Amino acid sequence: MAGCLCKDGSVSWKEMSIPNNLKVHCTMVVVEVLYAGFQVISRAAASSSLSLFVLPVYRNAVATLLIAPVAYFVEKKNRPSLTFSKLSQIFISALIGICINQILFLEGIYHTSATVSSSLQNLIPALTLLLATSLRFEEVHITTRDGQAKALGRSTSPYEFHRRLNSAYSSWQLGASCVLGNCATWATWFLLQTPI
Repeated sequence: MAGCLCKDGSVSWKEMSIPNNLKVHCTMVVVEVLYAGFQVISRAAASSSLSLFVLPVYRNAVATLLIAPVAYFVEKKNRPSLTFSKLSQIFISALIGICINQILFLEGIYHTSATVSSSLQNLIPALTLLLATSLRFEEVHITTRDGQAKALGRSTSPYEFHRRLNSAYSSWQLGASCVLGNCATWATWFLLQTPI
């Protein structure tokens, strides 16, 4: 990445701007690459003698150690008070989105493969939209371009899922069911985070 050349001949990094769209797309690509790597590593861990219930504990412990100090110092003054209602919402969100989600994912990837798992997880946006529209968190206006894109994405995801599942259904029924449960709990988790 090169800096901008100023009038006096020097290079200024401050004057160089990256369009926001590019930042968002690059971040999305990095997250997807990291998630694909996570699936391959999870498959290797699931194939080893490591218990499927221990891996989420390690994963969440490392995440807590990395994120808790940052959250504490950054949100120190902006933190809302923790009421029983808020703690209950956080507990339900963590139970569904962290514990059950990860156990279903690891059980599913143990019985299938990283390829099948990542293919089935393409259903998460469609399931999230389906849940959001049925629970009236979101409206789909079919006359707008956004609404048409949502409807198209929602209609093509089940076809892709059905095509991929039929090729692997005979030997990986339990794994595919667990990954589908993972997708459903992940979609539910997205919606549960709205009030929190």
